[in-house]
Amino acid sequence: MLINHVPIINRIVELEELADLLNSIRDSYAAANYYHKVVLTSGYFLFLHDGHIDYLRGATRFGNIWVTIVNGDGATKKKYGKLYVEATIRAKVISSLKYVHYVAIVDSDNIADAVRLLKPDVLYNGGDRTSLETSNKEEIRACKEVKCEIKFGEPNKINSSSKLLEE
Repeated sequence: MLINHVPIINRIVELEELADLLNSIRDSYAAANYYHKVVLTSGYFLFLHDGHIDYLRGATRFGNIWVTIVNGDGATKKKYGKLYVEATIRAKVISSLKYVHYVAIVDSDNIADAVRLLKPDVLYNGGDRTSLETSNKEEIRACKEVKCEIKFGEPNKINSSSKLLEE
């Protein structure tokens, strides 16, 4: 799995395949006595903007394997009232960024099951999730179950997809 101590990057994979892939990477890194920490991010990424870039870049401070969940089409319709850009396209755009190694699509506004399956070392929250009080309670429980730290990005985000849609 190791290629010069860097995981294969920019792959869009099914969630179950990603769990297997992360386990293989962990095993390879551990066998090579190489540092490994999986950081999980998530979002709708409706319209890619600088707030997303800052969020994903911020996550890289906490580990060296960067995984992003893109919320699926059903969850997007539920949140925004309609589908602006399909999840497969949003995932393709996010997977092309240098701050993301792997992407999976989860059609839910709650990634607790993904946390349980992927067992990240860090769940990095951004956007309007600025503390444990504003975080999804089920995701917090999932992190406790898998011993995953929860970290938060900068609370003073200038741009958000919701804000851009309002304008």
